[in-house]
Amino acid sequence: MIRPVPLFHLNEMNDRASVTLTSLTVSYLIMATAAAIMIAWITEEWTLFIPSMLLLGGVFATFVGFRQRTGAFDRRRSNDGNFLMFWGTLLMAFGIIWAINYAYPGNVFFLVIGFLVWLGLAVLLFTLKKK
Repeated sequence: MIRPVPLFHLNEMNDRASVTLTSLTVSYLIMATAAAIMIAWITEEWTLFIPSMLLLGGVFATFVGFRQRTGAFDRRRSNDGNFLMFWGTLLMAFGIIWAINYAYPGNVFFLVIGFLVWLGLAVLLFTLKKK
């Protein structure tokens, strides 16, 4: 007898987890876009839309990477969590640097130094081996 396959249930439990993670990502990015539009509209400065999206997207990627790194999502290895955490914090750093440069223009030199310090710490912390 042939049984129909449900729309979102493929062959393994891991596939259901990926669909859940995908739908979570899409729904979060829709809400982050709405929040970034609201921030730009309230401040009447549409150039703040991009750093808001970078910051909100970075927060989400860091959260998912942290969950993968600690083993909450079993189908991925902790290296994938490190990868997501690095890129999430990178997006957050770019968003914060952009926002600080907007609020306090003329400090590009110090922002570049701050970014280089963040980059050095990130490489150091994300390459440490767990015992």
